[in-house]
Amino acid sequence: MDLRKHGIDDREILDICQITSYFNFVNRMAEGLQVNLELDFPIIEIDS
Repeated sequence: MDLRKHGIDDREILDICQITSYFNFVNRMAEGLQVNLELDFPIIEIDS
């Protein structure tokens, strides 16, 4: 999909890529290091 056809400019595409990559990296590191959530941490469910 060409995001520019939907009115998204180059800066916004860069932001999307960087944020997505960051969360991917953090989640893989946490999984690899077997990080567990704190028991007090609220789990928020998002309707899709």
